[in-house]
Amino acid sequence: AGRHLLRLIDEVLDLSRIEAGTVALRPEVVQAGEVMAESIELVTPSARERDVDVRTVLDGGATVRADRQRLRQVLLNLLINAVKYTAPGTSVSLECTRPRDGVVRFAVVDEGPGIPTDLQARLFEPFDRLGAEGGAVEGTGLGLVVSRELVEAMGGQMGVQSAPGEGSTFWVDVPAVGVLAEGVLAEEAVSS
Repeated sequence: AGRHLLRLIDEVLDLSRIEAGTVALRPEVVQAGEVMAESIELVTPSARERDVDVRTVLDGGATVRADRQRLRQVLLNLLINAVKYTAPGTSVSLECTRPRDGVVRFAVVDEGPGIPTDLQARLFEPFDRLGAEGGAVEGTGLGLVVSRELVEAMGGQMGVQSAPGEGSTFWVDVPAVGVLAEGVLAEEAVSS
C-alpha cells in the first residue's frame, strides 16, 4: 500500500510538472542497448515473481538523443504494465528498431488479453484504467499519461497497437543519433 501511494504521488507530481512546463529534461546521447538492459534488470524480479519471461531484441548500435533517466522511466513503466497484464508462463519483449531515418523505436510487446480499439484512446486519459479499478492488478491510471507526455517532451511519439486476444504493443519513437564519417555523433533530422 505504501509503494502504491508513493507511486501515485510521484506520478501526480510528474504530471503537474509536465503540464506546468517545468519538467527538467537533460538530453544526451544514449545507447539504446544500455537503457534497455537497465530497464530489463529493474523489471526482472517482478517478472520472475509472475513467471513471465522478459526478452530483448536490439537493433545493434542504435543511439538516441533523450533524457536517459526519463527514457528508462518510460520503458520501465511499459514493461511493468506488460508484466502485470500478461498471464504467467508467457513472455514480454522489449524491442529496438529503426522504422525510418532519424527515428529509433522501442516497443514493448506482450501476450496479454489485448485492448479493444474503441478503448485504446482512453489509455492516455488520467486515472482511466479501463474498468480495472476493482481488479487484482494495482495501478494509478497515470503511468501511460506521464510516459506519453515525457516522450513528447523529448521530441518523440508514443502509441499502441492491440487487439483482443492478440496482446499489445506499446511503442516509443525518439530521435536517433547518427555517426558521421569523422566518427563524431550528430543528431539526424527526424522525418515526419
